[in-house]
Order: sequence, then structure tokens, then C-alpha cells
Amino acid sequence: MRNVQKIALASLLLGAAIFGISAFPKTWVRGIGGMLSPRGAISDSFVPVFREAMIVLGGIGAAALLGAALWIRPLCRWSALLFRRIMFEAGDCARSLKIHLRHATPFEYAGIAILTAIGVGLRLWYLNQPMRFDEATTVTLYADVPWYIGLANYTMPNNHLLNTLLVRFCVVMGGDREWIIRLPALLAGLLCLPLAYIHARLMYSRGAALLALAWLSVSLPFVDMSTNARGYTMVVCCGLLAHVSIYCLLRKGYWIAAILNALAIGLGLMAVPVAVLFVGSGLLWAILLAGSLHRSGQGAPIRLRLLIGSFVAGLGVAGIGYAPMLIVLGPKWLLANEWVRPLGWSTFIRQLPGELWSYGRYNSLYLPHAAVAMLALSGVFYLLFWRRIERTKISLPFLLAGVCLVALVLNRRYPLWGLSPMWMFLSVVSGCAIAAGFARLAAMALGPRFALPFIWLAAISLSGIGACGMIRANPRQTLDPTGGYSFSDARQVARYLADHASPRDEILLDNAMIVHQYYARRCGAGHLNWSWKGSGPRRIFVLETSNPNPYFSKAMWKHLKDLGFKTTNDLSMAAEFENHKVWVADVEP
Repeated sequence: MRNVQKIALASLLLGAAIFGISAFPKTWVRGIGGMLSPRGAISDSFVPVFREAMIVLGGIGAAALLGAALWIRPLCRWSALLFRRIMFEAGDCARSLKIHLRHATPFEYAGIAILTAIGVGLRLWYLNQPMRFDEATTVTLYADVPWYIGLANYTMPNNHLLNTLLVRFCVVMGGDREWIIRLPALLAGLLCLPLAYIHARLMYSRGAALLALAWLSVSLPFVDMSTNARGYTMVVCCGLLAHVSIYCLLRKGYWIAAILNALAIGLGLMAVPVAVLFVGSGLLWAILLAGSLHRSGQGAPIRLRLLIGSFVAGLGVAGIGYAPMLIVLGPKWLLANEWVRPLGWSTFIRQLPGELWSYGRYNSLYLPHAAVAMLALSGVFYLLFWRRIERTKISLPFLLAGVCLVALVLNRRYPLWGLSPMWMFLSVVSGCAIAAGFARLAAMALGPRFALPFIWLAAISLSGIGACGMIRANPRQTLDPTGGYSFSDARQVARYLADHASPRDEILLDNAMIVHQYYARRCGAGHLNWSWKGSGPRRIFVLETSNPNPYFSKAMWKHLKDLGFKTTNDLSMAAEFENHKVWVADVEP
């Protein structure tokens, strides 16, 4: 059968399948939706939305099956060819790695092992810190329901889809303890360490790679987000993998690099939409690098086709991941963020220098001032002599910073809110460039013979001092980043409420409740009433925190005044914890 006939037959069968699904009676659609719903039923208003989802997903599935059935032989031949090519390229990579390891010194081995151990140890040290608002929202609202519902529910930007999917898997397999929920973010954060080393080693030098690994192992944003069940470390991990893959693809023409680039782009965009920054900068960098290689006679048309295909495939992977949400809610929710409002131009320009200064300081919070000053000098050196430092002669940090600046000006929101998580990939790329500047300065001052031992000693010292400073400032295994809504005694408060509150009692809080709800469920107190909608006599438990949120506090006291309570003097003290005071009062009908 010719391809034209196959396409005609596939189109006919696909149309028949879509028509058959669209003709399902309403009762059938409601029944299928009830089978998939954790509540056992869906509302009448959701039936049309669920029908559309069935049509789209059914059409995609039918198209995939028809394509596999009609083109089975070409697909098998292409798959076998791809497998042989990947195995050959994997062997080539192994041989290159073996050659690299032969040239590495024992000092370099020891440095990599020590720096990696420090980075892993810090992240494990803070893995069981108290739950925070964003990750409690993830596990309570999105990862506690079937995965297909979690992927379709994007009503809040807290739902990082890839992280939600992986957290759901961890919850099903191991429970909802803090360290289990944080495993996906932790693994991605740990993968960032070797990927940052490989990135700096490919783009710059061995000395730059050691210093970049040292800084990343103790940088507060990366330790913090590796122990926070969010998707930001996944974005950094995918960004580093994408840029390393682009470099190998254009230099060597590896198909495996094209596959890894596509997966990195797709999974990075699924993790957090802010990954569009590394996708855009990576595309610009790839185009410039391909042009440079073509002018030097090292480029090949097939590599450019592989590059374009990998970017298209990556966007396709992201589209598949966001398909449930786009079908159910529509595209407007993808860019909506009710928590953030654009600033006016005057406010934006006035606040930008201070915020960027705070951002840089946050990335080197526990490092000694002399080391920070030296790194700043290395950054200035890179800015002045980047063409002598960049092995590709094309500055990825400049391109990425330009893309980030354009995004910042267009929405005038980040990093003025949320600060570092949105720009963590820029931090890594810039940190590698600054490390390369330091390595070049050391080589100029000490000579090639003594430069690498000096950098080794500087990297070990930087990482060790940074780790000691972080643990000394946060000795209770609890990081305290701004805006985390984290309370070290939330678990004790939830246990107290589980023992003393009944389903008819009302619980009020001057802060976000989601963390306390998470711990209440952990304590077997899922029956507690966090949103009173009944009537009749009851008790109210008022939780007053040491750091109240103005929005929640105002709403709580408005409700209390409606009930006749003007101040805490009208309530009875029931218990006091480190960060909470619990007040109790009886409410008459």
C-alpha cells in the first residue's frame, strides 16, 4: 500500500474514531468521568469539558495507534537504526571519558569527590526541615489526587506539573513524609552538581569546573530548592543538560545529544514555564554556534537539521505534558499568576538595582567577604576579556542575561517577587563564567603549573567555609528563606489540635493554613474544620503566629469581630508553642 493510500485510510479511521467518541451519550461520558474521579462522580457542568478531553486525547491515541499499525515496518527499521547509532555514540562518549580521566590528576579526583560530598551532605542535612507553603500546596491540592487530575488542575502557579507528577508517584509508593515528597527536587538538585562541572569543563577549563562545583555545592538558593518540593531545580538540571547536549550535537553530530536536548526542553517546560528562558537563550546560542562552526568548516547540514528537530520535539513533549490543562482550562491559565502584579515603570526602575544586589548577595550569603570580593573581581575580568575566556567565542551568559532582561522588562515582575528561584539557571551559567575568569586570573598570576593546585585549594576552602557558615547560621536543620511560610512548630500545633479539636470546632489562623493542614493530615486529624460553614454552638481555635501575614490576619480578625471578639483579651489562652499561641473561645448560636 502506498503512503498516499495509507494516509487516506488513517484519516478516514481517525475521523471515524473521533466521531464515535463525540457521539457518546451524556450518561456514558458521566459514567467514564465518575470512574476516573476520586469522588466517584463528576458534575453536569464538567461533562462538556470532559467530553472535549475525551475527543482530543482519544484522537491523539487513535492517531498514534494507526500510525504505528500502518507504518510498522519503517518504524521498526528506523528504531533499529537509531538504537545502533545511540550505542555507537555511547561507546564513543565512554572512550572520550576514559581519555579525559587518564589526563586528570589525583588532586582533581579528590577535589571532585570532596566538593560533591559537601554538596550532597548539605542537602541531606536540610532534607527533613519543616514543610513550607508552596510544597504543602503541591502535595495537599495536586499530588494527593490521581495524576491525571493533578496535571489538569492549573488553577494556581504553584502546580509545577513535572514535580507534581513525580511527587504523586513518591506519595503513592512511600507515603507523604517530608523527605519522600522532596525526593524529586533533591535528585534534580544533586544532578545539577555533575552537570555544572561538565558544563564548565566543556566551555572553559578544569579549574573553572572545580570552582563552579565548589560554589554550587554551598549556594543557598540551590541548597534551599533542593530541599523544597518545587520544580526549580528541575529547570536548572534540564537547562544544563540542554546546553551540554547542544554543544555535543553541533561539535560531534550525536543523535543521542539531540534526544537529550529534546527531553531537556520538554521536561524543563513541564517543570516550570520559566524554563522558556533557557530554551530561548539556548536556541540563540545554538544558531550563533552553528554559524561559527560552519564558517570554520566544522559544521554539517545534518547537524543543523538534528538541532531544529530536537527543539521541535522538545516543544512537542511539553505540549503533551500541558495537554490536560489546556483542554480543561484553556491557554490563559498558563500565564496567569494572581499572586504577582506588574510594577509601574517608576517603581520598577527604582527597585531594580537594590533587588539585583539582594539577588547576588543571596547567592553568596554564607561565603566569606574576601571570597565574594575575589569572585566579583573575576566577574569584572570576564566582562572585559570574555572573548579570550570563552572556548566557543560566543558568550552564553550574555545571551541568557539578555533574554532574562527582556522578560523582566516585559512583565516587570521578576525577580522583584520570588527573587532567586526564577533566575537560578542564570546563576549557574554566570557562576561558571565567573569561575572561568578566576581560573584565567590565577593562570596569569601563578603560571599554568601552580594555577590548578591553587584553584583546588581555593575551591575546597570556599566550599568548606560556606558549608560551615550555613550550618552555623541554621543549626536546627531548618533553612529560613524569606517568604517560606515555614514554622518549626507547625507539627506540634497540628498534633495539639488533633487531640483537642472536634469536627464542629472552627480553626482560624493569621497566616497560610495549608502547612498546618498538611501536618494535621499526617497526625490523623483530617476531620478538622478549617473553613466553618455550619451553624450552632461551637468552639473556635485561634492560632496567632510570630510572623503574621497581613492579608490572612486582616481576614481572621474581621471574622472574629463579626463573632463578637475584638482582641485576644476576649479569648482564653490554651497553649503556647515556639512560634504559635493558641486561643480558645466558645461561640453561641
